[in-house]
Amino acid sequence: MDLQLVRAAIDGERRALARVLSSLENRTMSLEQIKQEFPEIFEHKSDETWSSIAITGAPGVGKSCLI
Repeated sequence: MDLQLVRAAIDGERRALARVLSSLENRTMSLEQIKQEFPEIFEHKSDETWSSIAITGAPGVGKSCLI
């Protein structure tokens, strides 16, 4: 797993995020690996509020892999 790619995605680099999502969809990277290396991005404090986001895009681009 390319941890630098995941770190870049966390830091807001859109291309890195796209590559991470593709790796997850193609199963060359697992969410468990990311959770082990970057547990802080999965933590949720009870006093935080959550927002909803909408994922849009052309058919077949992998939107459903995010759900």
